[in-house]
Amino acid sequence: MDIGTAMRVSRLVRRAPQWKAARELGCSVRALQDYEAGRRAVPPEIIEAAVRVYGPNPWLREAVAEHPVARAYRALLQAA
Repeated sequence: MDIGTAMRVSRLVRRAPQWKAARELGCSVRALQDYEAGRRAVPPEIIEAAVRVYGPNPWLREAVAEHPVARAYRALLQAA
């Protein structure tokens, strides 16, 4: 599951409307719609906010672990 889909599922489980989730995440409703639909890359600060707002649920945990930035960070740590 990609990060945008994981954010959408997490928001729906909380039964939060997009306007409220966007406010909590610190982005516009349009940006949130684009993130959830996969039309726009989710920046690291929004991913961090999503984990804080939605909590460490299984969807986000999996999506964050597979995110390219997280994979690159793990590769750097292993190389050190």
